[in-house]
Amino acid sequence: MNIETTYFGLTNTDLAFWSMLGTWLASIGTIAAVIISLIIAINSNKLKLKINSNTSHFPTSSGSINFEDIYFSAEAVNICDRTITIENIYFELPDQSSIIFPYENNPFSTKLPKKLEHSEKVIFFLSFLKNKDSLERNKKSTLRCFFKILP
Repeated sequence: MNIETTYFGLTNTDLAFWSMLGTWLASIGTIAAVIISLIIAINSNKLKLKINSNTSHFPTSSGSINFEDIYFSAEAVNICDRTITIENIYFELPDQSSIIFPYENNPFSTKLPKKLEHSEKVIFFLSFLKNKDSLERNKKSTLRCFFKILP
């Protein structure tokens, strides 16, 4: 003689089903947690810079602003948790024949190499007037900026 008990209106078969379903859901949640933690671990080890660019004018030594000379600025902000060393920066024109290094003794540019901690930034300026010849050949082209970084 089989005696079937009920708990809150559930039979033994119902209890076995819900127990099995709970086990499956717990295992799916565990697998999802492992996958998410692996993704976070892989992404936290990457070097990440946020790059901003702009144009600006600077005052001359006499205090007046030379509006004929426009400076292209490239700003890099370290957005990862690791320390990054920027060893070099260069600007390249699309024809790849002209590579311009922005070392014109600009007092506003950061000196290299530079170590960046989390959320520190560096900024570099490139004078269009001092590099007029190479920029004139590529008037309708895009100026690309590259940073050489080390972990």
